[in-house]
Amino acid sequence: MYKPLDIKQGVVSKYNTSLMPKEGINEEDFSQMMDMKYAKNIVNYIPHKFGLEKRKGLSKIFERAGANPITLLKEFITNTWIFAYAEKVESYNTSTSVFTTIKDDFSANDGFDGDRAGQYFLICNGVEKIWRITSTLGISEIAASPICSGLKAIGARMYAFRLASNETAIQYSDVDDGTNPPFDDWAETTAADTGGSVNYRNAGPVRSVVQLGQFTVGFCDNGFFAWLINVIDSTGTLKKVEVIQNYTEDYGGARGAIETPFGIFYNNEAGMWQMVAVGQTDVPMSKQQILTSSLLKSDFFKDTDQTSSDLIYDINQRCIFLTIAKDSSFNNLVIGLKPELKNAMFKIQNWNINRFAKLGTDIYGASSVKTTVYKLFDGYDDDGLKIGTEYYQEILLSTLLHAHSLDGIYAGGRLTPNDELTVAFDIYDINGNFVKDKTQYLWTGTEASVDYDEWGSAMWGDSALGGGVDVAGIVNSFGGGSPRINNLQRLLVRITGGSKTPHILNWISVKTTQKQPIKRRNFTKITT
Repeated sequence: MYKPLDIKQGVVSKYNTSLMPKEGINEEDFSQMMDMKYAKNIVNYIPHKFGLEKRKGLSKIFERAGANPITLLKEFITNTWIFAYAEKVESYNTSTSVFTTIKDDFSANDGFDGDRAGQYFLICNGVEKIWRITSTLGISEIAASPICSGLKAIGARMYAFRLASNETAIQYSDVDDGTNPPFDDWAETTAADTGGSVNYRNAGPVRSVVQLGQFTVGFCDNGFFAWLINVIDSTGTLKKVEVIQNYTEDYGGARGAIETPFGIFYNNEAGMWQMVAVGQTDVPMSKQQILTSSLLKSDFFKDTDQTSSDLIYDINQRCIFLTIAKDSSFNNLVIGLKPELKNAMFKIQNWNINRFAKLGTDIYGASSVKTTVYKLFDGYDDDGLKIGTEYYQEILLSTLLHAHSLDGIYAGGRLTPNDELTVAFDIYDINGNFVKDKTQYLWTGTEASVDYDEWGSAMWGDSALGGGVDVAGIVNSFGGGSPRINNLQRLLVRITGGSKTPHILNWISVKTTQKQPIKRRNFTKITT
């Protein structure tokens, strides 16, 4: 009689490869079953299609004496910044490095806001009427203006919000007809070219005003409202009427909402949101907004202070950045998001940024702890300090039911010659116990020739080069080692560094061997 061969199942070896977590941080899913396009943590790296690029640093542009945070920073005219702190408003000439004190006796307040209108700049502080700066840097009060905490120029009107008389209202000026000075008239009438106001009492104080298509959107503490100004012909006279498109009560939006090519981005205690259409009040499903931060821990934003939050879109890196206070009394954390990589999220640490600003395509930040302005993403150190980085990811093994061994590691990227990264492995042993830094290795850049790949091309071990990425001074690095860890159930890799030089992580691959099944005898049969 035929007897089949009795073949014992041998060990199974395989290579587990991560091409870097291009879709950002995922703190919600079980990491032992998570697609390796996500990571447990990404700190001070920018995700790209080719991998993770160490973020650039910041360099000091100017500093004033004292430790007052800057609450207003915007470009005014060519080579001139307007910034405000404490009870002062000043200007800074970027070409001559000259400061000019415009007004140093504003009333004590919780912060300034303002916006440019051609060769004029309007400033508010919540306790005084709006002040207007001219191109010659003279300043004067607009007698007819409201007292407000926020200003936003949209088209030919200026919008004032969080009014002292009614925090739930937004008041808008008359139409700028080109004569000087602009926005002197804030009277509210029905005439088409005059001012007016709208409000949503149930939504609470207004924190941000932005434009989405034809609609003006006001984000408040407990909701938002959207409207447009419609002009009608009333027996030969042009009149206006505010047409409300949507009233919504929800988590609302904090300070700093912005318009981007991808829609409006705003934040609240539930997270960071993207809105591409305001929808209609009577058709709830018509709203088109998504929670972009859903893969961060569900309570990540709950314990943040968003009083001084701010958002900016960086066209060079095609990223959106949000600054908030996390377990802190001042802004101490920047959250990054890359829309083109399915809203991949990452963290920027050791930046205390109170306000963002743009000058051309360059991004600037005002400090939340001192009267200092920095150019952001400039160089590879933080005002002379090393930049620390961390990438942390679980390597998916073939099964959670067997013991495994780690037998080898390979990695590819671009490093500065003689730069060092620490590659560490955490494990869960076969009893489910977590062991941190079970083994560690140094990955060192080598003095290799600079053999850059072609623009946009990619080979195994090489990076594809794309927009906003600086590869000067870094060379291809292909490293490996032979770690030995037996009897592990789960494997996690952590790559950390701290330097004043750039690097890019393209991929990492580990060789693992599947061994015997893990024995468990802690289920007890229930008998009746």
